Amino acid sequence: MLKDDFTPAAQATVRLRVIGPEGEPTTVEAFPDKEEGDYRAEFTPTKEGSYRLEAEAQLAGKILGKDRKSFRVVFPYGETEDGRPRPELLKKIAEKSQGEFIPISEWNGKSLERIESQLAAHSPSEIVESRQIRLWSSLWTFSLILLLLCIEWWLRRKWGLV
Repeated sequence: MLKDDFTPAAQATVRLRVIGPEGEPTTVEAFPDKEEGDYRAEFTPTKEGSYRLEAEAQLAGKILGKDRKSFRVVFPYGETEDGRPRPELLKKIAEKSQGEFIPISEWNGKSLERIESQLAAHSPSEIVESRQIRLWSSLWTFSLILLLLCIEWWLRRKWGLV
């Protein structure tokens, strides 16, 4: 906090007001920090959403300044806090999706062969017909593109754009 002459204001009163996502105001006290003119306050949000902070500083009854800032609060998800595997949840997901849960301790050649055979059973067994046609080798494609270009040229000429 600075006075009018840009020197630190050590004895200023700083009032902070935090307005929550539902419009509920909370008053927060600011205390002088280590550096002269610096003030510190702590606020712990209880809900996610957009918040607005309003600050006002006074020194001897004279307002030094006012400011407003907005910020958004988003709480971390559980996955980022606890990364341990949850085998019971994985088993339920596998059961619901008609899959299979194989713990890492049971991974070996046999389990990989079993997965390969299950994938082979679900994949198409035979491709009946495969045909590639080059787009630019077709007379119909060439004619269609030429027709579209002619129509575009005619419309531009009609509208006076050429």
